[in-house]
Amino acid sequence: MTWTPVAGRSEVGLRSASGPLLGAAMLSTFLVAMDATILSTAVPAVVGDLGGFTAFPCLRPAHPPPRRRQRLRVRRPAPSAGVPPHLSQSPPRCWPGGRGRAACGGRTAEVRGRHTGAVGVRVVLLRAVNVGGAKLPMADLRRIAEQLGAVNVSTYIASGNLICAPPGTAEAFDRALEQAVQREFGYFREAISRTPAQLRQALDAHPFEVLKDSYSYISFLLAAPTPAAVAKAAGLETFEDRCQVIGSELHIRYAAGAGKAQMNTNAIGRALGVPGTARNLTTVRKLVELAS
Repeated sequence: MTWTPVAGRSEVGLRSASGPLLGAAMLSTFLVAMDATILSTAVPAVVGDLGGFTAFPCLRPAHPPPRRRQRLRVRRPAPSAGVPPHLSQSPPRCWPGGRGRAACGGRTAEVRGRHTGAVGVRVVLLRAVNVGGAKLPMADLRRIAEQLGAVNVSTYIASGNLICAPPGTAEAFDRALEQAVQREFGYFREAISRTPAQLRQALDAHPFEVLKDSYSYISFLLAAPTPAAVAKAAGLETFEDRCQVIGSELHIRYAAGAGKAQMNTNAIGRALGVPGTARNLTTVRKLVELAS
């Protein structure tokens, strides 16, 4: 089949007399577009693998594109009744780089939220959560605390360590927190709170030589045990481990760590007759730092 030009019509397209010029122009446009695509995608990736544009300054773009600014996402709870105005809102817990992650990096998964060291802050320790099937996500614990009117709310690791400035009395807040957790999760756990100063005093009062911070614990008791209960607990065999009650804290030092305990801490707790929750010295020191 042959192509025959039609009389009276101007010739256009690639088959016309100017077709070679048109094809060359189209090919040039295509090559320019491909070149721009390669420069904007492949070249930065290759240069980045080879050490970045600092190693190849001749390839650095003359006018680099502006960096996109990342906005802080702030979530603040509604002001709570009876809370001073300067404590009426929690600071932001969302930072660039992910929910609850500190901008400086480090152990970002451990500390959630941020505390500002406000007056009235307490450290609330929940007994035996996230062990033995008693699941309590720390995000839910922070939410519950805020719903109860606490401000400056944060948590540390997943063992039930809450830092906040509660409304009203500490006793009322602790009991309300216990009831709220029980209603939502179906199990009861004691909430035992201390001020940062009380945590420091407990650290200073630790009566045993610290072999390792992870070997020494302080069990914070819900109340001070009676002298008779203290005497009963003191009569139990501890072997090379050590324990001593000072006020409303039970101080413990394991000879080879909690995983190789020689004494029966459950029996000691039953003898004292008051519930408690233990944290090793590393955790207590970190809680003092975060709450101060």
